[in-house]
Amino acid sequence: MNEVLEDRQNGKHKKFRTIKRMDRNFSAQHYFLLNLLYSFLLNADKSDAILHDSEVKDAPILKSKHVGEYKSSYKNQPNNPIYQIRNKLFSTVNETIERLNENDRIFSINTPTGSGKTITSLNAALKILEKFKHDRILYCLPFTSVIDQNYCVFDEIRKFADMPDDSGILLKHHHLTDIHYQSIRDDQVAF
Repeated sequence: MNEVLEDRQNGKHKKFRTIKRMDRNFSAQHYFLLNLLYSFLLNADKSDAILHDSEVKDAPILKSKHVGEYKSSYKNQPNNPIYQIRNKLFSTVNETIERLNENDRIFSINTPTGSGKTITSLNAALKILEKFKHDRILYCLPFTSVIDQNYCVFDEIRKFADMPDDSGILLKHHHLTDIHYQSIRDDQVAF
């Protein structure tokens, strides 16, 4: 260790300059690539630790039609301005998803509180999942209170769709949630 420090002070190691130069050229593309690679590593590590090479069973999944039917079940007044804003957001996002191609990777729905983002964003995620034939959604939110609120709405939609209370369908996770996973297929609850 002392040799490395002495070499660094004497200017013998060129590696340190290379690392310093790399820091200046680090772009947003490098940032996202690094995060993608890290997520692969983390997923592989956790999957190996949790599953121990066991077979993962497919769980039923919510469909965008369930969200649309849930939204339609509300008895709203069409002349209510909030109702009109929520419908406009819902239809605009649906139209945008219809025009997406596989190269579109980052999406954002920025509207004021109460404009219908929760239901619209779940519908959008499910439509993207169906359109590009993905097998799961990871829905990340910044605050535990927002996670709890969104989970309650999503769980209502799950119940409306008459789907079982299965952690493979809907799972809430943050540092305050109980570690409680439930699988209907196995008729067991895991802790």
